[in-house]
Amino acid sequence: MPKHDDGDAPKKAVPLTDRSDEKLQRHLVRLTTEYKALAAAPQTAAVVAELREIGGELRTVQRVLESRQPKIEVQMHRTATGFNYRIGDTEYPPGPHIVSQGVAQMLLWMMDQDRQAEIRRMTQNGRTVNLGDVNSQARQIEQPERRMGRE
Repeated sequence: MPKHDDGDAPKKAVPLTDRSDEKLQRHLVRLTTEYKALAAAPQTAAVVAELREIGGELRTVQRVLESRQPKIEVQMHRTATGFNYRIGDTEYPPGPHIVSQGVAQMLLWMMDQDRQAEIRRMTQNGRTVNLGDVNSQARQIEQPERRMGRE
């Protein structure tokens, strides 16, 4: 039986959906590294075409990996500035959203960063300023007047 050299035989492309998560992650790292190297090169027509091709494959690999992740419900709240959270073109208004695990991690990280930024804004000269809600402030203001007999 003749022995075939692997270098001479054309390799059969394994569909992305048949690859393991680990192999897809390694492929994603390779593509990302290649993309970054090409992006730093002078932008010729061939380089731009190659960047588009690699970018398309990157998105495809990411979609395959994301499709394998479990779906999670995330309860979104409005940002401190009043805007909705956004990842790419997708906007996440306040309320429940069922998203993949990777998107859920990103949204939770974004909410945490927003909360920390709000805490930093509320700190003044090393002291935390507690604004509370407007109704509780109004009640606090009214209480001394009632105790003094004013109504």
